Amino acid sequence: MSNLTALIIGSGVAVSNYESGASLRVQYLKRLLEAQGYQVEIKDNKQAKIGLDRSYDLILITSYSCASLAKRARQQTKILWFDPYDSWINARFSLLKRGKFLQLVALLRDIYFTSIFPQREITSFISVRDAKFHPWFLRKDNLFILPIHFTEQLVTQSTEARLIFVGDGNFRPNQYALPFLNKLGKKLGLPIWVIGQNFPYKSKYPYLTFLGYVDSSDLFKSMDIHIVPIRYGSGIKTKVALPLSLGLRVVSSKSAAVGIRRVETLKVANSIDTFAATIQEQMNQNWKFTDTFLNVYESDDFEKLKCFLKMLGEKK
Repeated sequence: MSNLTALIIGSGVAVSNYESGASLRVQYLKRLLEAQGYQVEIKDNKQAKIGLDRSYDLILITSYSCASLAKRARQQTKILWFDPYDSWINARFSLLKRGKFLQLVALLRDIYFTSIFPQREITSFISVRDAKFHPWFLRKDNLFILPIHFTEQLVTQSTEARLIFVGDGNFRPNQYALPFLNKLGKKLGLPIWVIGQNFPYKSKYPYLTFLGYVDSSDLFKSMDIHIVPIRYGSGIKTKVALPLSLGLRVVSSKSAAVGIRRVETLKVANSIDTFAATIQEQMNQNWKFTDTFLNVYESDDFEKLKCFLKMLGEKK
């Protein structure tokens, strides 16, 4: 039995039991480390701030929101892994363009804590595009492009096409998508089902049906069309990659499709008219679901990272 130990530090949302892109990331990283023989603990940034008092063979800090803990983590491990996940610069600037000027304060905070981030053995981003925003930060780094590898999930057979949007209501880009989705539902004359908690002002959107979190058997149905009009934020959108990997249909904005291969079940649209036309076309076609699990990413250093982790573990 392995005696390698690892600690993953993530945000409160990332280590919660609610399914989101951040929590799926943490669970994926946990599985990856366990497959390499590590016994893994997970703590949120608040827990780690008061409880980073023992040594681990590897400490993984995921998300730049936890970067302030890096110096303490460096003192407690021989292998420090920083997983910013996506680009903090691109994410903040995309929201600044929407007039969210407090993002400037957050951006300056992120730049400060990443500028004093100590030497690390591994750095990983979710896409090449996100890594390219940070050439100054990545000098001399062992850089890996690491999208999420999903476990195969249940897809329930269905006969009617639902229009689905999945996301955490606390995430600003998801909130900003709601007015667009409501207009789209009105234009199509169809309800759009929003799966996820914490969405504010639900009564403002009569064409959206808010389901909260649902059982896995209701999350993915074979005739569903997932709609992703996200225009803000960065990274690879889990709400695009996951249903595509399961063989389901997705209609996405161009910005939400970054890092994704152009597979047959992905349609890219931008205006509300092209979204509506594309969705209507998808609903009218004689489409049959095939139970096929796909790799949907343009870039992936998964195998290379596994070999590197093995090498580092053997040096212990």
